[in-house]
Amino acid sequence: MPRQNLERIRRTSRFLVWVVSAVMILLPIGILLAFLWGGEPEQWLNGAFVSGPTQTLGAVALAVIYGVVALQLAVALGGLATLRALFQSFAHGEIFGVVSSRLILRLGQWLIALTILRICSYSVISLAATWSNPEGQRSLSIAFSSADMLSLLAASLLFVIGWVMCEARMVVEENREFV
Repeated sequence: MPRQNLERIRRTSRFLVWVVSAVMILLPIGILLAFLWGGEPEQWLNGAFVSGPTQTLGAVALAVIYGVVALQLAVALGGLATLRALFQSFAHGEIFGVVSSRLILRLGQWLIALTILRICSYSVISLAATWSNPEGQRSLSIAFSSADMLSLLAASLLFVIGWVMCEARMVVEENREFV
């Protein structure tokens, strides 16, 4: 790889480390502010997750909803931390190394987990939000969009690319031992 390209990759990666770090700070703050000043949970659930009006949410329903959001945030932060570590690795010049390969594989795993969690969360939140409604007014919403499919495929591709890079590194190391 030409030195000029390597330097551009390193410089861009250093910038992206800062961007991802900022997102890791701003994302939880934004979610917290939405919970604190976003109105009553029943208001933002109507139309967003639940097709019909919800009754006042009980403590268990709120705990489930906040728990699901917290779990999504934790998985998103785990993926962002892995992405930041990958950019740090690139910034240090390790483009095709063992660490970068493993981080790409791990990033794919985080993104697969986040996509599956997002799909399941929609159903859990809709059920929790309507659980206290009278019988016949409860709902279980299931959503799987083309964006979910694309996210799952892209995450799977990233996972397989990381896996292939790890295998390739092992072949390179094995070949070095024979020489």
